[in-house]
Amino acid sequence: MIEARRGDGPVEFSDAEIAAISAEQAEMLAQQLGASTFYRLPPADIAFFEWLREVDPEVWQDLWGPEEDENTPNLEPYVVGMAMLRDQVVTDRGFPICDLETQPNFYFTHKHILHEEAKPYIDALNQKLDDGKQISFAEAFVLELRRAPIDIWRFAYGYNLTPGQVKRVIYELVEGGIMQYSATRDELSEFLEPEK
Repeated sequence: MIEARRGDGPVEFSDAEIAAISAEQAEMLAQQLGASTFYRLPPADIAFFEWLREVDPEVWQDLWGPEEDENTPNLEPYVVGMAMLRDQVVTDRGFPICDLETQPNFYFTHKHILHEEAKPYIDALNQKLDDGKQISFAEAFVLELRRAPIDIWRFAYGYNLTPGQVKRVIYELVEGGIMQYSATRDELSEFLEPEK
């Protein structure tokens, strides 16, 4: 099915198809179809980015706005290179916001957690969960982060918060010595390196 649509514009996936693709299959598709093949984000991701356009237009513009470089093709929003498919499916969180140029990055991996310093916090959080007690948004963010990498916009979208509210959660966690923050592309790049 995908092979037949290779030359007809961007490959399109449904939400169910994206959810069913493994990281290995995504790599295989990228190799088979080639680096110059593009795919359109699935409907659930497009809905998320349309929400982002409303609540944080500067971040949306950084991601999807027109390129200023004359040598870069100006693709329509939500069309990305097939090489990005693996990053999208590996965490099941959708297309990651982890490479902003003009806006601060708020993308986090488990490497951002200061594991030694955070151990008492995480132990207390686990005890709360065992006891069936309600947890805070900061604690929910740590749980989400331990499950898979996440950006503040995905967290805000999933928990019906504003990006500003989630930024305050991040600052609370950083000030509390639970995690660290890397705002620039260069700072963030070391956290995106695969585990050895």
